[in-house]
Amino acid sequence: MRAVQTELEWQSDEPTRRSRDRAIQIGLDWIGSTGSSPEAGAAQQQLWPADEAQEAEWQMRGRSSVALALCFSAIGMSAFPSTETLLLQTSLFVKCVDWPQYYGLATITLFVPGLVVQVLQNRYDRALNLRFGLRLAMGARLLFGHAIQLLALLAFFVQLRSDDPEGDGVFVGAVEGKQLLLVVCFVTIGTGCAIVYGSCTQIVALFPRSHHAFFFIGTYSVSVMLSPVNYLIGDLYDKDTSTMECDRIHWDRLALYYGIG
Repeated sequence: MRAVQTELEWQSDEPTRRSRDRAIQIGLDWIGSTGSSPEAGAAQQQLWPADEAQEAEWQMRGRSSVALALCFSAIGMSAFPSTETLLLQTSLFVKCVDWPQYYGLATITLFVPGLVVQVLQNRYDRALNLRFGLRLAMGARLLFGHAIQLLALLAFFVQLRSDDPEGDGVFVGAVEGKQLLLVVCFVTIGTGCAIVYGSCTQIVALFPRSHHAFFFIGTYSVSVMLSPVNYLIGDLYDKDTSTMECDRIHWDRLALYYGIG
């Protein structure tokens, strides 16, 4: 009777074992049952020595450890350059495009979509990784996220430039049209940034914890690196000394700044 019960338990655990083995093959961390059974507790405890051994192995490989830290920093910097590039140009849009509410509107449209994207990625990404493989699924998400950011940013710049044919900050289109352009383009950019950020954090999570900080250092370094670039490019618009209003927009400098970002 005991042998029959053991056989039934083994068969009932077969799907769980297959999922675990598949997750291990593609590099995903396997999180066991949170139940109070001794087997589950023992399995969970066995993960820590292996994790600590991996940490020690990476620490012993000096050059590999440094290269990994540099890669994580670069990956972190790739997550939010579009949003930082747009938010650092608040004065241009307030003075020349007549958007006093630009900063608030830009912040909402760039970052609120990320809340929805993170919920969806948390729910569906693991299933997609198991179905298509981690490398293919992750690569597709990163490519899609970066592509829609660049396309939306290009559309935003080209449309604004076409509405200012003389380059003097006098736009031919209605304000409502420009606000609709901003909302559509910035929501798309924010969605792309969130997809990239969520995918990058999944990649980083597969590596030793001692290197995770470098990823977040990279994400916070974007503003630090773009600020001197903005300074070296120079003013993006000129002001009339008598009225202190926008007199000319340097679209070539703005295009260069967006390109570097």
